[in-house]
Amino acid sequence: MNTDIRLTNDRLPNDVYNAALEALTAEGINPGRTPLPETHDTAEVKELTVDEIRNRKEILKDRRLQLNLPPTHFVSIYCNWMSGITDGYAEYQIMGALWLISSFCHYNVETRLKQEVVRPNIVVTLLGRSTTSRKTTAVNKARQIHESVTGNYLPNEDFSTEGYLESLSMNPVQHHVRDEVAGFLAKIHKQYNEGFNELECAIYDGQDFRKVLASKGNKTPKVFEVQAPYVTKLYATTPQNFCKFMEIEDFLCGKEYRTLFVFPTYQKPRMALGVETQADNDNWIKVLERAKSIYSFIHSQKKVEFHFGDGALEFYSDVTSKIEEAADKLDDDVLSSAVGRSQIHILKLAMLIELGKERLSNIITKESIAIAANAVISYFIPSLMDIVSQMQEDTKTNMIEKVLSVIRRRGGAVQHTQCLHDSKLKSRDFAEVIETMIESETIEKIIETKTKKPYYILTESKKSLDLSIFQPSTKNPSNPSNPQNLLVSHDKKNMEILETLNNITLSDYAHQENSESNKNKETIPCEVEQYNNSLNLQKSPNFISTGEPEI
Repeated sequence: MNTDIRLTNDRLPNDVYNAALEALTAEGINPGRTPLPETHDTAEVKELTVDEIRNRKEILKDRRLQLNLPPTHFVSIYCNWMSGITDGYAEYQIMGALWLISSFCHYNVETRLKQEVVRPNIVVTLLGRSTTSRKTTAVNKARQIHESVTGNYLPNEDFSTEGYLESLSMNPVQHHVRDEVAGFLAKIHKQYNEGFNELECAIYDGQDFRKVLASKGNKTPKVFEVQAPYVTKLYATTPQNFCKFMEIEDFLCGKEYRTLFVFPTYQKPRMALGVETQADNDNWIKVLERAKSIYSFIHSQKKVEFHFGDGALEFYSDVTSKIEEAADKLDDDVLSSAVGRSQIHILKLAMLIELGKERLSNIITKESIAIAANAVISYFIPSLMDIVSQMQEDTKTNMIEKVLSVIRRRGGAVQHTQCLHDSKLKSRDFAEVIETMIESETIEKIIETKTKKPYYILTESKKSLDLSIFQPSTKNPSNPSNPQNLLVSHDKKNMEILETLNNITLSDYAHQENSESNKNKETIPCEVEQYNNSLNLQKSPNFISTGEPEI
């Protein structure tokens, strides 16, 4: 039977129209039309080789977290050990080290601001592919170090809201670790766990909490009182499971804005299987020794109160206010909330960085604020927004999101026929979706040089937000300013998002060394070339610890 499908090209550009004809023909359907002549627009379609297309895909996936810390810092020592025994993502190792420092603290470690008291407890969620990303290894190694140092057992806990309250009322300092948290996430939205998110927000903020439960036939109701809570979390799961079991309301209520999402998407190197070496044991001993010294010092003090170094508070206020102003101009409630919570993340991370120094410090410096701010702006905000964007995709009803999801699954670049096949759309619907996405600059159409086949590649959003130059109030003529161009970009449907935090000049963070022992210390470079959902960080200054006064 000859199926004759008539197409009109009233609304379609010639290249899109011809692509639709090609797709129909490939499926054995006679479209009843011949291809239209190549137009000027079609002739200007960029040609790329297969290798260039592959490189574009890698660039789109290249989101990295890098902290600029000296090799004597606890994070550096921990990552040196972990990188020798596992090929897990470096981001997992960095956050495992910071979570360990956070778990060694307690309620009496604090920074007192006029507005609130900030404690260094953090909630970390590692996202990545099952097995190959090595999430479990990263979580379990951090768990083992914590158990060895503290002597406290950290099982994979599962609890209801009522059980959680009862547990906190008896022990308000807790550390939760799970190498696969999907099962627990699936339960927190059950009716018997009503109020869980509100409880988590209060506990994270260190607020006392009191809940009265119905007596259920008894004469007196059941009362739970939680005082001086300090809770940290290190969770891991796949992004698919997280988006499946979590809801947007978990963000809107504030709970997930308090989470630091670690979501690496780049291709990491592989490590062959091997036996443990003496060098691995030596590095493990170094980690244990430093971890025990941090833990012992903190717990030998009645109180560890952080203070700000010269100009650090002013610098922190200026940086956070400019980020907030930039987000407000975009009129995106999700982004504004994420940026608002990032102010506390910056301060928490700065405190952990100070505690991880070779000489423990309770002075928050411009150095630690700058490192923490770069991490939050360049990595944690884009990662959170990427997760929210994926959760908001309704691929069952929205054709654009369905095609966008296909391109993402294919690494940000996909051949036309493959995209049409995976999206399961009708050819005409598909052509209209592609036209819309090209016009909105969501994707770019290119031609593969050898086969002349069309490809669709995710693009950066073309709009950008220029942040005014920021100069710290204290100038040091001996140190030239080090402008850093921060580009944070993110694809997000139906709303503009924060795409560039451009030209923040972070000068005078590289302190002059006062002791001969620190003169030759090398620092871990912090250069990231990253696009889509990522950061472009250039001319990063070398932040070198000056050996702040001990507490």
